[in-house]
Amino acid sequence: MEDFSESVPCSSLAVDSVLRMSSAGFIWGSCFGPFDAKRLGLSGSARASFIARTVGQCGFSCGLFAAIFSFSHCGIERYRRKKDWVSECLFGFSTAYL
Repeated sequence: MEDFSESVPCSSLAVDSVLRMSSAGFIWGSCFGPFDAKRLGLSGSARASFIARTVGQCGFSCGLFAAIFSFSHCGIERYRRKKDWVSECLFGFSTAYL
């Protein structure tokens, strides 16, 4: 499998990761939301509202994490003008710090 990270702009990789992680968050929220609503004893429109809110929150949170991770990765590599393990450690620490 080819590695396209050298030929693809960093902003495209960032958008791709945000879309993928947001999708994963929506899926996680749609799996976890009904379970949590049942545990709380919700029914009817309150249950539907809770599930929709949980799905949105999980999707947004995962997408926001991916955005911070990707843009810090791009920014640090652009600032240092290197792609090495030090850059990876720096953007990993900067994402964990936030």
